[in-house]
Amino acid sequence: FPSHDTHTYYPNVNFWFLIYTQFESSSVVIHDKNNLNLIYKVLDFGHLHEKGLPKNTLYVLQQKISEEKLDDLKKDLENLSKEPYSLSLSAKKIYRILKHAGIKLPIKKSDRSILFTKLKNNMRTQTGQKNFIRDGVIRSLPYQHFITKYFEDRNLPKELLAIPFLESGFNPKAHSKVNALGVWQFMPLTASYYAPKRTNDTDYRSNVGVALVSAGFLMSENHAIMKSWDLTVTAYNSGTKHLLS
Repeated sequence: FPSHDTHTYYPNVNFWFLIYTQFESSSVVIHDKNNLNLIYKVLDFGHLHEKGLPKNTLYVLQQKISEEKLDDLKKDLENLSKEPYSLSLSAKKIYRILKHAGIKLPIKKSDRSILFTKLKNNMRTQTGQKNFIRDGVIRSLPYQHFITKYFEDRNLPKELLAIPFLESGFNPKAHSKVNALGVWQFMPLTASYYAPKRTNDTDYRSNVGVALVSAGFLMSENHAIMKSWDLTVTAYNSGTKHLLS
């Protein structure tokens, strides 16, 4: 398990802090999937969101334009892999972005070419989540007293309360493609261990109070196994067996 070194974690923490607190869903960040210090471009689709387009139409347009911009940047890096010392305008722009991210270009032509190819393959997009989290905070307000007291009574770190905001935006009706449901996004099998049995009329995963108590038992059990809250959070999604193997 990595040592708790501020310099090691800062780029990752800072990137996700920006995604969840600074960038709305009308922004798409093009970045390197491994080095989160490396942000190539932030696309602003605010003008599209202001048009009042249907949600699905807006999503498709934003996705399509983002993919086009991503492909343009990949082509720039592909060209640089073929001409590592290029002084074209697009190449100079890439050089500035890499310098700002603290990435030094190798001297040797072959090494540069390898670097540019690697960067091209590592590029991805991330949509901003600020409004997603903000809406979740608003939805959670009626439950705050119960949530806070329950966590205090069970001696659970309050930082764990970030999980339902990241999992579902604190939306009791959130239903994923893989059949995870509710604020804590419990899968049916996991819920069968910690929540009352589902019926044809009721699925307790969508009940905020029941799901909170179930999540508390799950995390307490995971912590007893993992002996670390860091690993407990990781085990919430992947399970303890995967981490212990």
